[in-house]
Amino acid sequence: MQSVAEKFGLKIPELNRILLYQVEQNFDGFLHTVRINRACELLLKTSLSVTDIALEVGYNTAKTFTRNFLRLKVMTPGDFRKNVKEV
Repeated sequence: MQSVAEKFGLKIPELNRILLYQVEQNFDGFLHTVRINRACELLLKTSLSVTDIALEVGYNTAKTFTRNFLRLKVMTPGDFRKNVKEV
């Protein structure tokens, strides 16, 4: 978060305030959303393992990735890959 704030010449509270106004999420929530959305693309378009996708989108463990994926998509990454088709 610090490096993103610095990149845009902001302080952390300012960055959070802007994100809350624009996307109605704080930095951590927005980051998880971006990561999980990218993971969805990879699940549908590649044959990478769930662990490889977790690492690719910035999670250190598949367990943390799966927990956040489940919270945002209400299904596991494996279920998403099996049941969701690209439109």
